Amino acid sequence: MKKFLKIFGGLFVATGLVILIVSICIIISTNKFVKTAVETTATIIRIDSKRDSDGDTSHTAIVEFSVDGQMYSGSLNYYTSSMYVGKKETIYYNPSNPSDFKGKGNEVLAYIMIIMGIVFMLIGGGVIGSLILKEKKRKKILAYNYVIQANIVGFNVDTSITVNGRNPYRLEANYINPNDGKIYSYRSEDIWIDLTLILTQMQITTIPVYVNPNNFGEYYMDITNLKQYIGN
Repeated sequence: MKKFLKIFGGLFVATGLVILIVSICIIISTNKFVKTAVETTATIIRIDSKRDSDGDTSHTAIVEFSVDGQMYSGSLNYYTSSMYVGKKETIYYNPSNPSDFKGKGNEVLAYIMIIMGIVFMLIGGGVIGSLILKEKKRKKILAYNYVIQANIVGFNVDTSITVNGRNPYRLEANYINPNDGKIYSYRSEDIWIDLTLILTQMQITTIPVYVNPNNFGEYYMDITNLKQYIGN
């Protein structure tokens, strides 16, 4: 599962970075074009629809505008659901070649893409950051080299987490600190297979838990011996 999360986080960060770079390039290119272009109003005269092999439909808006009495037409390189035949769109055209034009919404779309890219990077970065923090915490707890044997009290489904329609299991255990008589509860990392029968058949009733000897609430449940049955 950790490997999956690393790949998942990495893909989101990479995708977000690509979207960010592309959108910035679009903005730079559009701004450069607009500096020497002429602004005018075009009218949407047609909206073409195309369905791909996956059944997804894409749309292209065809606009028409006039320059010095001559009509020009072409497709916008963006589309929004608010577009319709007859709607006016602001465009910028090259005065030496009016057929070369860009829609004003092109830059707006690029800014939306920037937001999307940042969101993708934040999600991916959050996943990777969470894994790094967990690993750092695990190493810190292991460094104490203080292990207790906690009594297994449950093996339950964690419905608060869903991945690809599946919920992970959590091994739950308790331990009574003989020094103060306080009961501590511990939970394992995500387990993606039901180990109920295995725990019963092999009569596994305790699980090693690494703790901070000065604070039993800081812990890492060691399920290494169960890895051969987990597969994650």
